[in-house]
Amino acid sequence: MAPRRKVPGERLSPEKAEMVNINFVSEVERFRFHYQCHSCLHNDPEAQKCSMRYPRANPGPEEHRCRGDEGELLFCKYFELR
Repeated sequence: MAPRRKVPGERLSPEKAEMVNINFVSEVERFRFHYQCHSCLHNDPEAQKCSMRYPRANPGPEEHRCRGDEGELLFCKYFELR
């Protein structure tokens, strides 16, 4: 039997997810990465929804995470800058 392939977005332990989030925040600052809904082409602020039907994040000073509490991937793959 062939070994199972790792899939992008595979669930991680809470500890590993936290390390991924720390690295993500560092890379956001380093590369000046725009990734929040208010910078995305698919965001419709008047209707308060995403044209790709993703849940919208609240814009604000709080840090966004790329992994959730259970290690699930939270990042939108359809993100496009305006």
